[in-house]
Amino acid sequence: MTTETLLEGGQIADHSDGREAVLKLRGVRTQFGSQVVHNHLDFDMFRGEIVGLVGGSGTGKSVLLRTIIGLNQARRGKIEVLGIDTRSLHGKTERDLQSRTGVQFQDGALFSSLTVAENIIVPIREHAALDEEMMRAIAALRQNLGLSVLMVTHDLDSLYAVCDRVAVLLDKRVVAGTIDELLAYDHPWVQEYFRGPRGRAAARQESNGSNG
Repeated sequence: MTTETLLEGGQIADHSDGREAVLKLRGVRTQFGSQVVHNHLDFDMFRGEIVGLVGGSGTGKSVLLRTIIGLNQARRGKIEVLGIDTRSLHGKTERDLQSRTGVQFQDGALFSSLTVAENIIVPIREHAALDEEMMRAIAALRQNLGLSVLMVTHDLDSLYAVCDRVAVLLDKRVVAGTIDELLAYDHPWVQEYFRGPRGRAAARQESNGSNG
């Protein structure tokens, strides 16, 4: 299997299931001077799913996230978040979109004096006129609310236990699929990552947990 066989949005197989694409990247190119980090990158992420973003050192995982949220400007291509072309953002439209999204940076941390649920409530309290009971009902209801999460992680246990799909940065593009689909994807880095000792251990742990 090669990248030429990928479907629209960098997918190995169609996982839309009729859901809207909350994040859509088409032909994205990021570049710093003469160094091209991503080129002709396509990626779709659908409502209600958790996607892990992985890749080797220097493949631009953080650069891609920064580009999606507007901290880095793509040289080419189109990025849509919740159906809105981010190139057209300004004023109220930009503020409205920001109120519907959130970012946890790698070097950041939760408020240590609060529980996880209380940490989640902090931005809800800031942006929504809801009572305390409703805010607590909302905290981490991913399935009921159709929340979508894109996270960078090197933890294979988390990929197996939490993620619906995994997006892999390869050759300046994204290849996205379930772990089973990626296990069958013929690329040296993917095979080493998922079939290496750590990948095999994570798969065994997931299998034991499912059987238990």
